[in-house]
Amino acid sequence: GKIGNQVAAYPFTVGHEFSATVVETGTDCRNLQPGDRVAVDPLVYCGTCEQCLQGRFNTCLNQKFLGCPGQMEGCLKEYIVMPDYTCYKLPESINQEDAAICEPLTIGCYAADKADNLENKSIAVLGAGPIGLSVLHTALLKKPRKVYMTDILDYRCRIAHTQGADWVGIRKKLTAFQRYPHRNLIFLMLFLSAVVNRKHWIWLSNWPSREVR
Repeated sequence: GKIGNQVAAYPFTVGHEFSATVVETGTDCRNLQPGDRVAVDPLVYCGTCEQCLQGRFNTCLNQKFLGCPGQMEGCLKEYIVMPDYTCYKLPESINQEDAAICEPLTIGCYAADKADNLENKSIAVLGAGPIGLSVLHTALLKKPRKVYMTDILDYRCRIAHTQGADWVGIRKKLTAFQRYPHRNLIFLMLFLSAVVNRKHWIWLSNWPSREVR
């Protein structure tokens, strides 16, 4: 697999999102103890760069992300060592299966929050994978008028429709946009102008353009 120009070459452990049970803690750890169930943030920041010193840990200049080649091995293993600040203790009401998707769900929450007021507005979500569906679910809580979604995989579009999308665009054939460097931007402009009334942007996934219906 790969993420952009980061290629996972064997042997490499993949995996971004997970929950876990604490087995052992370091001597300086004060907020956790063995037996605690935790959801884990896959972002590890340095704490010393300009961004970190201003409290913007998510834009750390030296950040490392679980499962990214050249940064950190992933979490698909029996044991893993993580900084205590990445671990969030779970309440009894959340099981560890649900906790594993907390991190991608927060991305959807953040996107919907940045979009501000969505009530009675038409919105477009490009990409119906786990992140796109997270955006869909959190956006629906804001009572939009219509939600339009697209993806290059048919089964993802079907899932998006069952999860509340009013319209889905399914891949039919390759388009001329693939031959141009800025095809995604061109396709986005055409899609929004042709389909969405009272456009209200929330999220853009980086996926190859396809014709939609």
